[in-house]
Amino acid sequence: MLTQEQLAARKGKITSSVAAGALGLNPRMTPIQAWENVLGLSTFGGNKATDRGNRLEDITLDYPADELDLVRLKAPFRAHPTIPWMADSADAAYATRAEPDRIIAIGEGKTAAMGVASDYGEEGTDEVSAGALVQAHHHLIHWPEVDTCYVPVLVGGYAFEFRLYEVRRDEAFEGAMVEELAKWHRDYVVTERPPPVTADDGEWLKKRYPAATDGMMADTPEIAEWVEKKIEAAARMKAAEADEELAKNKLRELLGEHEGVKASWGTLWNKVEAGKPAWKRIAEELGATPALIAQHTSEGHRVLRLYPTKKK
Repeated sequence: MLTQEQLAARKGKITSSVAAGALGLNPRMTPIQAWENVLGLSTFGGNKATDRGNRLEDITLDYPADELDLVRLKAPFRAHPTIPWMADSADAAYATRAEPDRIIAIGEGKTAAMGVASDYGEEGTDEVSAGALVQAHHHLIHWPEVDTCYVPVLVGGYAFEFRLYEVRRDEAFEGAMVEELAKWHRDYVVTERPPPVTADDGEWLKKRYPAATDGMMADTPEIAEWVEKKIEAAARMKAAEADEELAKNKLRELLGEHEGVKASWGTLWNKVEAGKPAWKRIAEELGATPALIAQHTSEGHRVLRLYPTKKK
């Protein structure tokens, strides 16, 4: 976790961890979350993924040093010398044992569950996830004296596996990246206007607009456009759900009374599982009052529902 002093130094600046989110290339950070991060509005205190990364960071960053016989050093926080809204904090710096005071490369460590391991290609290349690639080049922009960013990755799953990737300086890519980030900074950080919402910003919107206090509003072309999009999406989802139910019923029919199938494509199960307790009924039978049940029931929240007019 960053200290208050470190957070203050980063306020108003796009750092490597924010850059990918700002560009929509970080699956764990939307542009709005990146915007809150830059403006110091974020209340995110970490989750299981960040805790896992923090606990495994040191051994992951040691991997390039062990494999290449290097010395791992702590990389200091750097503000960009000419771009006031950019700053960087690389995960590590590396030097040779012969010259431990001369940094020859920097590092960006990653831990990847099996579900995202496919984002990383052949070892020794720069075939890393889009977010990691942006972070690596963001580091290189702030470290002009080196041309390499090592990306050690600890892949989880049935067996842990270390992989090492190497991102080399690419001035054309880095120039285009700075240009895109400069526009994002002008449009959203300077104006303090949030970026457009994404499909992953539902919780943010619920917190931003927790209550309906302004009554009904007039229709607009934009509302009508998104109403149509929601109707179309709901129809596609309904059709997809029907297709899925048909496939499930066909599989149930084919399995009959068999427990399942194991094959090259995976495992299929259709067995009896333990039922879930009806806690509310149990509480009522034990004498819990409605007031007591309400006391231990989570608060409701605003729910978006659309009831479209049926077309003739």
